[in-house]
Amino acid sequence: MTEPVILVDKKDNIALVTLNRPLALNTMNVQMATGLRQTFADLEYDEGVRCVVIKGAGEHFCAGGDVQFFASLIKDSSEERKGIIHSLIADIHDAIISIRRMPKPVLTSVRGAAAGFGVSLMLAADLAVASKNAYFKLAYTDIGLSPDGGATFALPRILGQRRAMQLILMNDSLNSEAACNIGMINWVVEDDVLEEKTLEIAKKLAKGPTEAFTHVKEALNNTFHNTLAQQLDLEKNLFLSCLETQDFAEGVMSFLEKRNPNFKGE
Repeated sequence: MTEPVILVDKKDNIALVTLNRPLALNTMNVQMATGLRQTFADLEYDEGVRCVVIKGAGEHFCAGGDVQFFASLIKDSSEERKGIIHSLIADIHDAIISIRRMPKPVLTSVRGAAAGFGVSLMLAADLAVASKNAYFKLAYTDIGLSPDGGATFALPRILGQRRAMQLILMNDSLNSEAACNIGMINWVVEDDVLEEKTLEIAKKLAKGPTEAFTHVKEALNNTFHNTLAQQLDLEKNLFLSCLETQDFAEGVMSFLEKRNPNFKGE
């Protein structure tokens, strides 16, 4: 029996999403794109999940699109080709939107290659931890394509337009240290402790004030198109919303009682 191309394991309020095509370096095909869309749509509304982790099976995170799949389309007419890819891109873009608006933190755990859509997927998450052996390459123009998956949305916001343009046009390959230094990822760890560090971060996030985290994401995701007045108004409304939560009361009481808070995500 063939294993699913997307695996989901839920434990301790954490959902571990694994891209499961290790022999193909977890590259995207139609089945994986559909699986991503369905998986993140489900997790977006799963109140039992307070943190989502995305990783790749085997030695690599995701090496982008499946070039063998692309090669199979060359014999088709341009209209047939576009029709097939349109559906695939629609699915992965729905997945990216679900990740961006997910009312809980999303963490990517990167080992080996993150290329093409693999970089886009990593950038869509809120945080990223990578092993020292990880490397990052946009790679799209290597096969005559422009980016998808929100890379042109995320990269300029993280790096600035000129550096984003360089990475995409020149296809520079970055190691983990370089990616961390320019803000593409948050942590770099030794290869043999990646899973341990990932779980440590995920557990901290899953035990946090989930409603406050949701509002943090909303505020930061709106900051680049809001005016200062709009952002201040949004901050005020989100702050007032946090005051209504049980986690706010728990946070205040734990501070006064000099103990660690026991947040419930409520």
